[in-house]
Amino acid sequence: MPRASTGAHARLFVDTTIVLTQENQPVIILQEEHSPTSGKFEPVISWEPSQVIDTRQYFEQREDSLVIVARVTATNIAGMITTDSVKITLKKNVLDHFAVRVERDTVAFTETSKIFVQGKDARDNDIDPPADTKVNIVLRVDERYGNLAYKSTVGKEVIDVPYGDAQSGQVVFAATGENPIGLPPQKVDIGVTGLGKEGVGSVWVKCTINPPRYAQGGNSPWADDHYDNAYDDNGNEIKIRTLGCALSCMAMAMTAFGDTVNPGELNEWMKMAPKDSGGYRGRSVNWRAISLHSPSKKIYGADA
Repeated sequence: MPRASTGAHARLFVDTTIVLTQENQPVIILQEEHSPTSGKFEPVISWEPSQVIDTRQYFEQREDSLVIVARVTATNIAGMITTDSVKITLKKNVLDHFAVRVERDTVAFTETSKIFVQGKDARDNDIDPPADTKVNIVLRVDERYGNLAYKSTVGKEVIDVPYGDAQSGQVVFAATGENPIGLPPQKVDIGVTGLGKEGVGSVWVKCTINPPRYAQGGNSPWADDHYDNAYDDNGNEIKIRTLGCALSCMAMAMTAFGDTVNPGELNEWMKMAPKDSGGYRGRSVNWRAISLHSPSKKIYGADA
């Protein structure tokens, strides 16, 4: 309890800061000590602004912080006056919104990132709501690129999470939805609600590409397939193992981006397709086959 000391040997007690919340708005009663010993020639004591400070009236004011200087005056029988004062700082701890931060703001498909929730006041200062506060953390219902995970719950929302758990990063975003192949990083909004307040943050999900390895030769099942309709100078069929390097690279890239095809299959398709529809250009592959092979699976762009 703040206390001011006055008298022949006056001393100032430590200034005090009191944090006010909806649940904590105390009545402060100021006391003083003086010498000589109490009971002998008692001085007249007066307080400014008052010996009793009801913080409820200050809590309703607009200020987020207010300093009250409580001053005590002692007047002895000889008319000598001694004063002392103590500074009382009243600070509001009123939740205005939540800040939402992720440990890593960009994650690759299948990766995870912790979510951190922090209560904020109207001036964006950190505050902590009551200890029993619970929050809800949610994604859009139609979110395609990930889920939330908290303890045994995995889904688009986690409900009634203790604020302490949300603040310490125990809720996780997992990029376990669609792999955004062929797209720039996709934004995922993360919403938080609690005590009638809300907040929003975001994380970006980037694609993960794992191309297969297709060898044109060796023991590959297509290695001895007739490449295009090509023949050497002696009239012998030219095999994929001889000219199929670009063909194999194309098949790897196409498969990595969602159009699953191997060099043998792509070779047969380009042999049958007209040149302007992705077919071979002489003995050269037609790079437009990348976008023309399976238009329904096209999730990237290619032009030649």
